[in-house]
Amino acid sequence: MQNKSLLAYMATSNISRTTVMVGLLAVAGVLEGFGVAAIVPLLEIMSRPEAPPSEGLAGTVGDILAFFGLPFTIEVVLFSLTGLFVVKAFVAYGAMIQVGTVVARVSMELRLRLLQAVVDARWSHVLHYPTGFISNAISLEASRTSQAYREFCQVLAEIIQVLVFVSLAFLISWETATASVVVGLGILFMFRGVVERARNAGQTQTLTLREILASLTDAIPSLKPLKAMRREHYLLPRLEEGTRSFFRAQRRQIALEELIYKAQEPILLGTMALGLWVVINFGDAKPTDIMVLALLFYRTVQTITNIQGRWATVRVGETSFVSLMEHINSAEAADEGLASRTGVAAPELTESLTIDALHFDYDEHEVLDGVDVTVPAGTFVAIVGPSGSGKTTLTDLVAGLLVPTSGRILVDGVDLAEVDLASWRRGIGYVPQDAMLFSDTVRANVTLGAADVPDDEIRSALTAAQAIDFVDRLAKGLDTRIGEGGQNLSGGQRQRLAIARALLNHPRLLILDEPTTALDAKAEAEVCDALASLAGSLTILAISHQPKIRELADQVWEVADGRLTVVPSARPLETPVLP
Repeated sequence: MQNKSLLAYMATSNISRTTVMVGLLAVAGVLEGFGVAAIVPLLEIMSRPEAPPSEGLAGTVGDILAFFGLPFTIEVVLFSLTGLFVVKAFVAYGAMIQVGTVVARVSMELRLRLLQAVVDARWSHVLHYPTGFISNAISLEASRTSQAYREFCQVLAEIIQVLVFVSLAFLISWETATASVVVGLGILFMFRGVVERARNAGQTQTLTLREILASLTDAIPSLKPLKAMRREHYLLPRLEEGTRSFFRAQRRQIALEELIYKAQEPILLGTMALGLWVVINFGDAKPTDIMVLALLFYRTVQTITNIQGRWATVRVGETSFVSLMEHINSAEAADEGLASRTGVAAPELTESLTIDALHFDYDEHEVLDGVDVTVPAGTFVAIVGPSGSGKTTLTDLVAGLLVPTSGRILVDGVDLAEVDLASWRRGIGYVPQDAMLFSDTVRANVTLGAADVPDDEIRSALTAAQAIDFVDRLAKGLDTRIGEGGQNLSGGQRQRLAIARALLNHPRLLILDEPTTALDAKAEAEVCDALASLAGSLTILAISHQPKIRELADQVWEVADGRLTVVPSARPLETPVLP
């Protein structure tokens, strides 16, 4: 999918608000021009109070005042000029409120679209996509995109102002109006290369910061062991060069943008001084016209140069937009399509789970090679084997997170490829090695924030996970906050909360990935007691290197070199007792 440019995106999103915004900016620009034009009759009255002007801009203003029954006096002109700028301020304020609303909405929509795309993407995409890239996109790239959007809105407003100023200048002196346009366009042409160099510097910053955050995401979890060995300096070279590269690009961008603003001013003033010298010495314009023409010339050319400076910011921000859209399009292209996927309703897993001639390759590397096994529903299976042998890949395939290269997974005789995956996953409970807990209450961690879950169901899940006793001892029970990552709980308590969460929806299949590896002996015993109480009531696939998990199992699968072998378990297979 080809990325839209930032301007194309702006043209097709938030159309109604953008239209209102541009309309208000246009009105504000016109009022700004009229305010400058009103200086003409003011100067005329001040220079000839005894003879009100009857021609030119001053005469037009006099006719407008006469239409409303107002005298052409300095008091009336001053009052009208003040009122005009008050109205212009209110209109401009309304326009910028619309700008702020549109900018905030664009930033929000892009962030939400990225988050939605990542959540909906295939697990294989998420698994191999650097977390730092997503963090950078959510924080910096979305912010810089919205800033570019805001600057472009200002560009629109200033273009309108230029048109008004030039129109007024033409009414007084077409030569001056033409000169201001020529000078302004000349400055734009002179600095066009600077704008592109600023854009390239912005693109370098976007790409460099993406890499820095990706490296930082990998580095932070490693900081504790490296500090313990006094080897934390190892991290610095991996981050230092990228940080220095970002600094150089940022410094270059700032220098180029400031060059656009600061170098243009002496050019503008020099040109204006030359023009005034020519008009004063060789022209026949009135002094009041000369003053207004000088003001219009200055404001026109200055606004044109402001447009170029803002356009440089737009071009820099567009690099962030392009990068952000690459993330979004990449994730959307990897969409699992669960919302639109049709299939038979997922079986209840009351009979058996069969893996038939299963092969799985990743990047031309064979991970699983012809796995064949059948397990009765309600069986506790321990999956063992060396690291990297494909144990987690096997459970990911059973969960439908990955798609087999060939072969089938049958649930109660139904091919998982023909099943509605959403309904299948709703019947799965999953417990990772490190319990993913939030800085929230016990209730919120078990229900994942669902507000409609009755307390008795929460307590039932906690009871099944053998966690209800310690929860009841907490100060506020279910409403006790457990700290960041569950830091106020022991390892065993955290893991049992994770099991309770997995059991809340009454799954038919429970997958555990090294559930006790990081626990001490006491915590491991607590978790194993909870798992033992579940045996026979649902099918359990538990990846583990721990002997205690193997002792609980009805069946042991040993995965090595891409093959699966069923080895004798520590206890005989019992008849499952499924509800």
